[in-house]
Amino acid sequence: MKMYDIHSHILYGVDDGAACIEESIEMVLQAAKGGIKTMIATPHYIEGLHSNNYKDNLDKFNNLIRETDRLRIDMKIYLGNEVLITPELPELIKSGVVAPLNNSRYILIELPFFDIPSYTEKVLFNLEMGGYRAILAHPERNEHIINDLNILYDFIRRGALVQMNISSIKGAYGKRVYKAALKMLKCRMVHFVGTDMHSPEKRQLDISSAIKTLEIHCPDQVNKLLQDNPRRIIINEPIIAGELCRIGRT
Repeated sequence: MKMYDIHSHILYGVDDGAACIEESIEMVLQAAKGGIKTMIATPHYIEGLHSNNYKDNLDKFNNLIRETDRLRIDMKIYLGNEVLITPELPELIKSGVVAPLNNSRYILIELPFFDIPSYTEKVLFNLEMGGYRAILAHPERNEHIINDLNILYDFIRRGALVQMNISSIKGAYGKRVYKAALKMLKCRMVHFVGTDMHSPEKRQLDISSAIKTLEIHCPDQVNKLLQDNPRRIIINEPIIAGELCRIGRT
């Protein structure tokens, strides 16, 4: 099975991902070899740390596309952002500083690892009112959500979607994240699986082992997580979250 990857840091020189275009190309080649057919480059937007605007990212993105075309690499690549949640997020989108995934209605949002800001629900609501839909990036790594997955349940019930990292179901972030990730899968709290790829050396791709884990814990969801839902982002079609279950603490 080929995979669509909606979360990667393959765009060079803009964040803690690829440092140069040569590294970007190496990462794309590694992804293609690992079983990925389509990628969305999602450079970080963190005010004061990684705050390149969309126009700067687009220039480098176009350079990357020209180089992958020249090398005849069989990979479709699109552009977006991974934005650390901030009260100004709706305005950042409106002003063109950050971008949804492939200019769709879907915006990839990162929560701090050790906090859920008090303004989170308001931001998600304001995005919805503006016609956008939030995708929470790797919430299985957030300490509050690890301790109480019903927090995530409530976000999903309010319209948020969830992207899980492949590395989480491989145990790369430790047992607590691994256990939370498996419970999220069983309770249908995941809508996409992504690589969050930052370099050729880190988070080595092993799509086949990830698929086996998914087939064990959510066999009827594998195609949706890896292909159908991500494809709907790219063509900007509606995504239905589906039924999920409220659970106790991990």
